[in-house]
Amino acid sequence: MFRMVDKMDREKKRRAMISVLLMMVAILPVAYISAGQTITANNALSMMNLRVSPQPVVSGDNITVSFQLFNSYSSQLQNVNVQLVSENPIINVSPAGSVVMLNAVGSGLYGGIGYNQLTYRLHIPSKLAAGEYTIDVVATYETDQAGFNYLNLPAESVMPINIYVYGTPKISLSASASQQIQPGVPFTMEVSALNTGTDMASNVTVTMANSPGFTPIGPYSLSVGAIPAGGAAPSSFTLQPNENISSGRHYLNFDVGYTTQLGDREDQNISVPIEVAINKPDIVASIEGATPQQLYIGHNQTLAVLLQNIGNGEAKNISASFDSGNGITVGGPSDFFIGSLGAGASITENLFISADNGSGGTARGLLVALRYQTANHADNITENSSIPVNVERSADFNVTSESGNLYPGATYVPVTFTISNTGNEAAEEVSLSLQSIYPITAVNPDAYVNTLLPGESTNVTFYVSVDTKGNAGTYPVVLYEQWRQANGGANQQYTSSNNYYAAVGARSSSSDKNSYWVYGVAVIAIMAIAYLVFAKKGKKG
Repeated sequence: MFRMVDKMDREKKRRAMISVLLMMVAILPVAYISAGQTITANNALSMMNLRVSPQPVVSGDNITVSFQLFNSYSSQLQNVNVQLVSENPIINVSPAGSVVMLNAVGSGLYGGIGYNQLTYRLHIPSKLAAGEYTIDVVATYETDQAGFNYLNLPAESVMPINIYVYGTPKISLSASASQQIQPGVPFTMEVSALNTGTDMASNVTVTMANSPGFTPIGPYSLSVGAIPAGGAAPSSFTLQPNENISSGRHYLNFDVGYTTQLGDREDQNISVPIEVAINKPDIVASIEGATPQQLYIGHNQTLAVLLQNIGNGEAKNISASFDSGNGITVGGPSDFFIGSLGAGASITENLFISADNGSGGTARGLLVALRYQTANHADNITENSSIPVNVERSADFNVTSESGNLYPGATYVPVTFTISNTGNEAAEEVSLSLQSIYPITAVNPDAYVNTLLPGESTNVTFYVSVDTKGNAGTYPVVLYEQWRQANGGANQQYTSSNNYYAAVGARSSSSDKNSYWVYGVAVIAIMAIAYLVFAKKGKKG
């Protein structure tokens, strides 16, 4: 019994030792390889008869890649695993299954599927930039290795496929105006050509095509050269909008031509939107200045009237008409025409006015009618308003009666005028002067009145002579008045004049006391105000 048990133990020990030896034999080659042994079967496979179609390869294409694998190793390759590997987007969008299994490739033979070829169908992304891309064919396999006495040692071969991809250029345009677009006013349009494609565009030309509402001035076709992918090239055109262009969105049409890197000539029609704003004008009238600075009843004033466009659009064909009314009389030119006023622009016109008799110290309205059009003549605008004009109180004179004996040959004959202050301010230091024409001659033409209150009248006598050769008839005479008043400036003197006709009669033979008379018919009353610096000495009498 004991011997039998001992024999069994010895058999177990022998089997355990054999197992350890087998394990050591198995581990030894691995340890030997890791110590630096070269695997001679690496790169045993090479790529033959590579074909990529279609050619050239352009982004966006679907391509076919086919090739053969040739075993240049001295032994057969077993369990061959072939796979495409790359980091570029061609693989990312290619079919998911790119792994091919081959049982064996004999030494000196071609390996593949169907006529010993491997075929892959790949898609080139449309947004892939032009350039060369590499796809690696990685094959792993097992085979005998020189210097090793066992089979199935793993090895691999890496074979690159280089594919040049041509991109597709694509040109887009953007446009911006150098100033606000106004009907009929030329402006510069800055146009930028941007290559949004994937390859360079050469010989790029930008041509202005028919664009309703706009007319090119000067060159309408420009060459901007070459534009790389992602690059831009500037150009500019001078355009004139139509006079009646409407407000809103318009389109500028262009023909864009360029050459691809494959030598093909491409043409594009591009429309670029552009906004046209016909803003509304607003014309207002105001008084910018006046000569003299104050207007008195019965007197005149020259106004500097400011016509200003306070809107944000151009005004065209502007007419301004000033009318009499509200105690203001407009004399001289009263209608003005201005071709155009841009936003914020202004112009000054001179207007002659007079204040009618009436109460002073109040503002009166100068009537004005404004008519104009928007910049594209589409809208007609009419505005009626009044400009406030302040009228000060003033003295005013009127001749109520006249008397005198005038006949041919009369000398130093008194002529008396009854003068009334019909105004509403006292006249002080009143100097009066009589002027006449042949045959009447003023011998003592001046008279003086110290003060004449509103509503008061006074008689003023002048002395005249009549030439003996004069004929009977009516002759014009002018009575000038100069005075001061309390609401005027220190050196301010007022003037006015009254025109009359003086009658010269014939001498009667029946009596030396025949009476002759001067009668005055007021035909015109011209009132004016002036600023004079004068010395009182010599003015009285």
